[in-house]
Formats: sequence, structure tokens, C-alpha cells
Amino acid sequence: MSPNTNYLAGRRMEYERKYHYESLGQSVIRASGSHGEWDLVAKDWSRGIVTHIQCKLVSTEAAATRLLARFREAPPHIPQPNCHQRLEVKIKGSKEIQSVTI
Repeated sequence: MSPNTNYLAGRRMEYERKYHYESLGQSVIRASGSHGEWDLVAKDWSRGIVTHIQCKLVSTEAAATRLLARFREAPPHIPQPNCHQRLEVKIKGSKEIQSVTI
């Protein structure tokens, strides 16, 4: 039995974002199969900042707007110094990433 196409598309986005952050010189861990709050954890060693990243792939602009607004209003954790929370949303068929960082 092969994985479903939504899973594969989401995993592809996670790897794209992982490679993006690595290209910026950050160390990145992908939390595969964790079903937790974060898909990636990136550490910017030069600034000493850790960013917890949730990646979402959605079908519509409206869905992206809702997710970003909800994250902005109620982030999963209380913000901490040197530790950021980030939601990255990509609409299927688009290359653009919309995001919010707390």
C-alpha cells in the first residue's frame, strides 16, 4: 500500500522548507511521523535562535488566511526569548509560501 497523495505533497513541502533553511546555514531537524505540533526545528547558530516550524499545504487562499489568522491569535506556546514559532502555508499549485512568526 502506497502513502496517500496528500501525505506525499506535505512531506515534499517539509523537505523543500528543510533545504531552504539549510541553505541559509541553519541546522534543521525534520520530525517525520511525529504527528506533533512542529514539522521542523531549525537552529540559527550565529544568532542563537531556535525556530519551531509547522508546514501546511492547503487548497484555497481562504484556508491559508484562516490558518495564519488562527496561529497569530493563539500560537501553540507562550513566546520565549530566542525561540520562535512559525507557521508556513503553501496553497497547492503555488510556489509562494505565506507565513507568520511569533
